[in-house]
Amino acid sequence: MPTGELAIWIAGVEAVVPIEDPALVAQLRELLELMLTDNCLAWDLQPDGNYIQRQPGPDQPLRSIHQILMQRAAHHQGTLINDE
Repeated sequence: MPTGELAIWIAGVEAVVPIEDPALVAQLRELLELMLTDNCLAWDLQPDGNYIQRQPGPDQPLRSIHQILMQRAAHHQGTLINDE
């Protein structure tokens, strides 16, 4: 991997391997960014050790990673069915 490039790794129970395929790195990065913008199902750890569930602000749309991924899966499944 060239110096200065973003390195993304996946850890499993027994193995840690680098993800080097640029397309997979881009897909994983996009998923991570989507998860970090979730303002419905995400919880934030507070300095005192308590968690507070994120809530959308008054001018923010509801962003649920679960809903987003379900919509993508349904769209992908519809694409696969229509291509057959």
